[in-house]
Amino acid sequence: MGKKLLKIVVFIILCVCCAVGFTACDELGHDCGALQPTDDGYFTFTLLSDGTYEIKARDRKNIPAKVVLPSTYNGIPVTSIGEGAFVRYSSLTSINIPDSVTSIRNYAFSFCSRLTSIVIPDSVTSIGDEAFSDCYSLTSINVSANNMNYKSIDGNLYSKDGKTLIQYAIG
Repeated sequence: MGKKLLKIVVFIILCVCCAVGFTACDELGHDCGALQPTDDGYFTFTLLSDGTYEIKARDRKNIPAKVVLPSTYNGIPVTSIGEGAFVRYSSLTSINIPDSVTSIRNYAFSFCSRLTSIVIPDSVTSIGDEAFSDCYSLTSINVSANNMNYKSIDGNLYSKDGKTLIQYAIG
């Protein structure tokens, strides 16, 4: 009976911690960069015409501060972050985009006021309009050196040739 009660208490504590945005790795000093993909219960997946999935957040009130997107869903690649996927998710502080993603659609992270940095993998070939607009805490947008379409200059997002500023990290 004692072990069962302990499990229930731990479960309740974890639920409360998730609800207020607490992450154990922060408090315990663990490396939060080594997070596992966030449970797909946080997301909705839409099957695209090419047979891959697009991902969006399911519920603004139920998203953790640190999100790790899965690279697959039901064994099929997740290749797109949908339009407005995380718009106005003010609790979001970091997002890990897998190498399977090729497209970040319009307004995907707009108004994510606590998002501080983002890494664009080399697989991303398309970033929609205002994908990171009004992210007031965003201090750096880092692009993989192997990305064929984009690059980062002083933490800001540019076209690969460096002639077009796509997003200034306004934080």
